[in-house]
Amino acid sequence: MDNDGSFFFKESFWNTNRINLNSWFDRNAPHLGELYKAALIIFYNEDFPGRIVFISHAVREILNRMPTIIIGPKKNNKRFEYKDRLKHLLKMWENSGFSINTIRQESLVDESELSHSDNINIPIELFREISMLLSDFLKINVTQLDLIQKLFETIFSNYKNNNKFLYPLVKLWKEIHDNYFMKYAHLENNPKQFNEKELKDNFTIFENLLFSLTFVNKFFEKLEDLDEILEDTNT
Repeated sequence: MDNDGSFFFKESFWNTNRINLNSWFDRNAPHLGELYKAALIIFYNEDFPGRIVFISHAVREILNRMPTIIIGPKKNNKRFEYKDRLKHLLKMWENSGFSINTIRQESLVDESELSHSDNINIPIELFREISMLLSDFLKINVTQLDLIQKLFETIFSNYKNNNKFLYPLVKLWKEIHDNYFMKYAHLENNPKQFNEKELKDNFTIFENLLFSLTFVNKFFEKLEDLDEILEDTNT
């Protein structure tokens, strides 16, 4: 490989849009650019072992990080530290006299004797801890979607009537991230079979989203392309 990385651009798949996007990555997020180049090389090598898994990992990582690259980090950049929180909840649970089986240790009853209307009383402190845990999880869980929406609102804030295309873009983002690439990103004992056309369609949507984000002046023609591809994917 050449030291200047020119090896990558000798491949026939490097068209103008991809070269421009790679240049954008070089200026703004070199670490994501490396993932993008790797994903392209693997995408065009159909014999690459574990191809769908590597591509899906790269795509999801890029999609997850693009909002903070363009509009900056989240104001509340806290992670949901579920392990420590659950350990604390478990300790409170046991200190309140409950077993893991959710029945009070001092008043075990036969489950067959319980009706659907029976309730179990818990201390208010334990109830509050469970409520806070669920509330904090929901806040973290929706933050990424909010960030994606804010990303598109920021990028296209100067366009009139931008609401008519913001929702389709957010929908496309979630469609490929949540409903396609997430499905193949984790290796399983019985790997899911994938359809080559679906992979190509979803990868094309992924690239067109990136082109639209990084080259706003080409947005409208790209959105038209995205809608057309999504229609083909859903049929």
